[in-house]
Amino acid sequence: MDLAKLFNMQRDLMEHIEKEHPPEPGEDRFNKRVLALLVEVGECANEWRGFKFWSKDQKPRTRLIDKDPHGQCAPIETNPLLEEYVDGLHCVIDLGIVLSDEFYWDLEVLIKDITQEKLVQKEENITDTFTLIFYHAAMMRHDDYYGQLFGAYLNLGEMLGFTWEQIEQAYMAKNAINHHRLESGY
Repeated sequence: MDLAKLFNMQRDLMEHIEKEHPPEPGEDRFNKRVLALLVEVGECANEWRGFKFWSKDQKPRTRLIDKDPHGQCAPIETNPLLEEYVDGLHCVIDLGIVLSDEFYWDLEVLIKDITQEKLVQKEENITDTFTLIFYHAAMMRHDDYYGQLFGAYLNLGEMLGFTWEQIEQAYMAKNAINHHRLESGY
């Protein structure tokens, strides 16, 4: 996965968002970004379903066939779990860009640090990894948890069974959708 490319694509999307939706005076977008990440991670966990010990249906939502109600288009197969994971990845990268701008981090050094953190942030199971991600995201304002957050998030993708190629392709597809949504007044 080319993290530098994803960071650059996210920066372009952020600039597009800022142009279409400039911040209000005094608006704290950092905390809104953290909340967005927490929501997306929760949606990903919901698609994973493995924490739902009370349910007999604990299999991840990895296949969904969308059918055109008018029969004009062929069915489209999607992977809701991957889509939710990538939505969270957008938020994680977004936070990294904000923090790198605020603290003047070099993007190449940041990516190298993230990769190194990834090697030491392995949890034993997916539930613990989700919990760790929530912890690091919630603590973002109190200390420097970004590298640990990103490392845990990348490990989550591996634990969910996604390849780097799948993640990168899904990220690029969702990034294009997000740009289109901004153009159409989403």
